[in-house]
Amino acid sequence: HMPPPADDVLICICGPPPMIKFACLPNLEKLGYQQYMTFCF
Repeated sequence: HMPPPADDVLICICGPPPMIKFACLPNLEKLGYQQYMTFCF
């Protein structure tokens, strides 16, 4: 479960860089999240 996209939301993602780049971030973008709403580590 994730909160809906909003200015005060931060989605934290951890995993291998290819998974983040090709799976997580594109799908978060499709759901309406913007890049500043994500933190990858």
